Parts: sequence; structure tokens; C-alpha cells
Amino acid sequence: MSDQLDFNKLLDLPGVEITCCEQKDDCINIDLKVVLDGTNCPQCTTYTKEINQIRPIVVRDLPISEKQVYLTIPRRQFYCKLCQRYITEKLPFIDLRRKYTQRYEKNIYHQLFHSNFELVCKKENLSPQQAKSIFNHVQKLKNK
Repeated sequence: MSDQLDFNKLLDLPGVEITCCEQKDDCINIDLKVVLDGTNCPQCTTYTKEINQIRPIVVRDLPISEKQVYLTIPRRQFYCKLCQRYITEKLPFIDLRRKYTQRYEKNIYHQLFHSNFELVCKKENLSPQQAKSIFNHVQKLKNK
């Protein structure tokens, strides 16, 4: 059995690997890369590896040792030659157009549901608008 820790397993996010990790005073920044070379087109299901553009996004994840954690992930846009459409890659742990991992949003939802709104905002360093957005998003997903 290996004595080395596999930080990718500890992070437990499917389809990505850690490329860099930096700890600052109040937060931890983790750079990730996507493991797969391409994606399936949602229209025609053709697998494509043709990348049109890559724009990194920063999303918040669950804290580690009481430090805020931010993940930098390359948001890849592919081009399907068959459909002639651009496809934004879907990652299984982040909903589209969200700035938080799904597990972070569920954690905040649970805290807000069982605790004082202002205390959660202060503890998590979230604005009231951010907290409301997370709560409403998770509530909407639960009602589907």
C-alpha cells in the first residue's frame, strides 16, 4: 500500500485532476484540469475534440481546515462539425452559470435552512444576495 496521499481522491470531483494548489492566509486556491479530451454533442451525440475556446472559471467549494476553497477550472467550448454548433462542456459537479460547486451550494442550503441567515452569511463570507441565490437555486432543484 502506498504511503502517498492522492489529493485528487481527497478532493473527490469526477473528471478533473489537480495541477496546482496554493494556500494563502485566508483561502486555498486549487487549479484543475479536465481529464477527458472531448465531449458529446447534446444535439447529435457526436463525440468531438475540437476546442473552440477555453475560458477559466473560478468556483467556490467546501472549506478545508476552515479556509475558503476556490477552484480554477478551464471552461471549454467545443465545436461540433456535424451540427455546426458550439458546445459548452458540462461538468458533473457544477451547474451551468453557477459560481459554486453543487456540494457547496447544498451545504449552504442546509446551513440556511437550519440556522440564522445573518450568521451563515457572516461565517461563509457571503452577501445576502449570494446566500439567497444559493438557497433559491437548491430549493428549485429539490422541487423538480
